[in-house]
Amino acid sequence: MTDNRTNDQERDKISPFGEDSIVEDLTPGDEDLEAEEQTKTIETVDEALVYITSWANRGNMKQFYTVVSARLSTDNEHDVEFDGDTVTFYNVRKEGGILGIGAETVREPALRLVQKGEMARISDDPMDPDCAMAVAQALSRQ
Repeated sequence: MTDNRTNDQERDKISPFGEDSIVEDLTPGDEDLEAEEQTKTIETVDEALVYITSWANRGNMKQFYTVVSARLSTDNEHDVEFDGDTVTFYNVRKEGGILGIGAETVREPALRLVQKGEMARISDDPMDPDCAMAVAQALSRQ
């Protein structure tokens, strides 16, 4: 079998399907997707809710919970809980005590995602816009 390349052609550019192959055009590069994810800025609550839902729909709710709980692990103001087909985000604050001693941790439900069938949806109640923005920003960080 002879090689019909000239010396100035690069080996990587030649496809086993021929020079006019469309395989490169059909498969996006991973670096393009990563760059798009990194440049995504979330400015409104609606964008945050869409972003959170898209993350939740990439896999099942347990996988989403694992990712989001890891990303929120350093956030002392928000917490997340997984129960069956529901992921609930909480606003966390401390009440009482003196100089932090004896303070009680209070968790209030702030945002809830429920999986129905194949899709995850954001529940109408509770709906805290600040929590939604915080979760979306945590997910968008690399």
